[in-house]
Amino acid sequence: MNTITLRIKKIYFDQLQHGTKKVEYRKFTDYYHKLFSTNPSRIKFHYQKKPRLTLNVKEIKVIKNILEKSDRPLLLNTPKVYAIYFY
Repeated sequence: MNTITLRIKKIYFDQLQHGTKKVEYRKFTDYYHKLFSTNPSRIKFHYQKKPRLTLNVKEIKVIKNILEKSDRPLLLNTPKVYAIYFY
């Protein structure tokens, strides 16, 4: 199993942990392209050093950026984003 680790804000960490968030978005960059090209089956999230949350990846897709309003302004200025879906 290929596992990668990503940092995440606490608010999103809590949503993933409680199951209210099923999709995580990341900016379409060379860094994430290289990271996701390894086809990770699991992603370990953390918002500082601890705690950590490991989720099984259902699918990772590059999609047209449909985020019109977001508290994540870095995602607003890119035409494509990675959408990471979890079980």
